[in-house]
Amino acid sequence: MKTLFDPEANGALPDVVVEGTALEDWQVLLDLVREQGWQYAYSVGGEPMELTSAADMAVAAHAGGVPELRVTPDLRGRFAS
Repeated sequence: MKTLFDPEANGALPDVVVEGTALEDWQVLLDLVREQGWQYAYSVGGEPMELTSAADMAVAAHAGGVPELRVTPDLRGRFAS
């Protein structure tokens, strides 16, 4: 199972759909990352960006960008709404 979620071994991150979520739910996740002081890297289309809000991530996704949030040590995900 670990290999399934290893982009280096698998070649890509798997797509995960979380049904019934809203922008507010994603904002709670972003707030948690910040409040816990977890290290993270945010990029859009591979370009490092400032992590602002879930709403901004949705705008980037709808504009054709690929927002990606990497949280150290074990949480990685691509944002789509």
